[in-house]
Order: sequence, then C-alpha cells, then structure tokens
Amino acid sequence: FFAGSYFPPEDREGVNGFPTILRLIHQDWEESAAGIKQAADQVYAALSRIHDTGGKPASVLRIRPADWVATARDQLLEQRDKVHGGLDGGHGTKFPQPPVINLLLTDYRLNGTPESLQAAGEMLDAMAHGGIHDHLGGGVHRYSTEPTWSVPHFEKMLYDNAQLIGLYADYYAITRQPLARDMAVDVAGYLARQMTAPDGGFYTAEDADIDGKEGETYVWTRAEIVNALGPKDADRLFGLYELTPLPNEPGGAGVLRVRRDQTSSEKGRAGLTRRIAELAPLRAKLLEAREKRPRPARDDKIVVAFNGLAIAGLARAGKTLGEPQWIASASRAAEALWQSAFDEKSGRLRRHLFQDRAAGEGFLDDYALLALGFLALGEATGEPVWH
Repeated sequence: FFAGSYFPPEDREGVNGFPTILRLIHQDWEESAAGIKQAADQVYAALSRIHDTGGKPASVLRIRPADWVATARDQLLEQRDKVHGGLDGGHGTKFPQPPVINLLLTDYRLNGTPESLQAAGEMLDAMAHGGIHDHLGGGVHRYSTEPTWSVPHFEKMLYDNAQLIGLYADYYAITRQPLARDMAVDVAGYLARQMTAPDGGFYTAEDADIDGKEGETYVWTRAEIVNALGPKDADRLFGLYELTPLPNEPGGAGVLRVRRDQTSSEKGRAGLTRRIAELAPLRAKLLEAREKRPRPARDDKIVVAFNGLAIAGLARAGKTLGEPQWIASASRAAEALWQSAFDEKSGRLRRHLFQDRAAGEGFLDDYALLALGFLALGEATGEPVWH
C-alpha cells in the first residue's frame, strides 16, 4: 500500500522525513486499517494482471528486444535536459545513471539514432566538466543535488565509477573525443589509488562527510586556493575553473568545476581538453594540499556484484583504449573473488568479502554481474578460462 525509494532523515523542503513517514503509516494503520488492506488487495490484483499471460505458454509470447530498445530510447529522450545535459528527474537532482547511457550508446550502434549519441554525450560531458567530477582526486561523486551538475552529494560509489570507465571508453571509440579518453583514465586512476584492496578486489564506497559535515574534504574557498597556488597560478586556474558555493552556505566554500561559460559556447569548448591538460600541475598541487585534510571513511567491503561491474568496465576499457594495466587489474580482482568468494564444491557464491572473510549468500546480481565481468575479461585477454 505504500512504497518509496528514499526518504531523508528529517523533514525538508516539503518532503516528509523517514520519522514522519513512520508516524503517518502508524496513524493510518490505527485509524484506517480496513482501507489499507483494501489498497493492498488492489495492488496485488494489479500486479497479478501484469503477470497474467492469458494461459499462453511463455514460448508463444512474442519477444522483440529491438522494440524494447526503441521504446526505452524514446521515453528517455523525452526526459532529456537539453540545457544542462542528463535527464530531468523532476526534483532537480541528476544521477550518473550508467545503464541509461549504455542503452543510448547501444541504440546508436544498432540503429544509428543521432539523438541517442547526442544525449549520451551531453550526459558524459556534463559529468566530466561539473562538480560531480572530482577534478583533483579523480572519480565521480554519487549524484548532483541540482540540475547543472555543479554541487554533488559527495559520496563516491564503486558501482557508478566502475560502469563509467567502460562507457567513457565506448564513447571515445565512437567519437574519438579526447575528453572521453581522459575521463576513462581519470576514473581508472581513482579506483587504482583509493579503491583497490591489497589482494586486488575493489572497495564499495567512500563517505560524503567528515564529522557530520557534508563535503568538508572537497570544498574550497578562493582564498585557500590562492594560498595553495599563489596569486598568479590561482588566476590561471580560475581562467578555466570556478567555485560553486554550497546551497546552505552561499558565501562560503564551494565546489570546483569547469567554468560554465567555457562549456556553453563553441568558442569556449575549442581547445578545452588541451587547456585542462595544461593545468594538471596546478590541480596536482591542490590535491597535495587537500590530502592533508581528514579523509571520509571508506566502506571496505568487497561486494561481488559491484566488483563484477568493475572487472567488466576495466577489461572493456583496457581493450578499447589499449591500457593493459587495466586488464591486469581486472584479472587480479577476478582471481581474488574466484578464490575467496566462490565455493567450487557447492557451486555457491558469497555476497561480499570483509577483512579476508566471505559472508552472506550471493544474490542474483552477484552471480550475473560477476559472470558478465568474466566474459568481458575473456574477450579482453583471449584466455578461455574466463569463459
């Protein structure tokens, strides 16, 4: 009778927080239990009708994957934000949504739909230029809290970054856009530096906050950047980058992103990749200063499903871009999971590894995504053992 994907911990901006939701559900149950049961019966009946095949065996039903791709593409393109890139989710937030980008690129390869390639490119470029991208330490934050991709929720998730490596490589293979290759290199470097376990598996996530303060590690004031770089180099940096203040602190520290006036015009975009590369020493200097700050906690679980995504992304991108060390990293992770998370006698897979111990029963996504990672590794290496 009631469902939702996320509720904030407290009430905010007209959205009920989780405690309020629980109180309302309790109140409804106490006052309208019969109505709740009736609503539940209606939901059950509707779901039953969806799965009713009219008595026909599944083999008779006509399955047309090409039609599904076209239908999904058309629905996605209707949600396209042509100003800022990405999909308009209706709440101002923007998520990376790798499966959406994957479907759009797949549609372009199968059907040559130019709008699909354009929409995928807009999303990938917007993330690369925006504050959702960590321009100093690499990788992509979990989502943007507003439509321009400038202010992220600062958590970093393996499952996003793992998929984006392969997608940026795929986009580069189609367009030969240098920024796409640079982003694949950026994300792969982040995983290697911050998210790789000693035995080769990949950790799950990095938190967003320090002592309850969101983004404390990542935000800067202009004065802090001038102090770290000196006035002359700071001016060079701000010729290409800008700071977007956090919504709750409009006069305070901000998030570094490529200036929007440099990405919104053809003149600004000309030579943009070269200019970004030229400022690499300054970004490295800022990263060195940032590394002296406290770092957010890291979730050191090695989740099998997410590692399957990382293995597939690194293997595919390594083959596409000619980066053998990425394929080697994928192979190390695959070996580690096969040795520690899979029981050959029972044929059962564990859900995750933590502190050298396998735990939890594997779910469908663990089996499926690890298998897809192995297949990608087999294609990248030519080694039949992965098939």
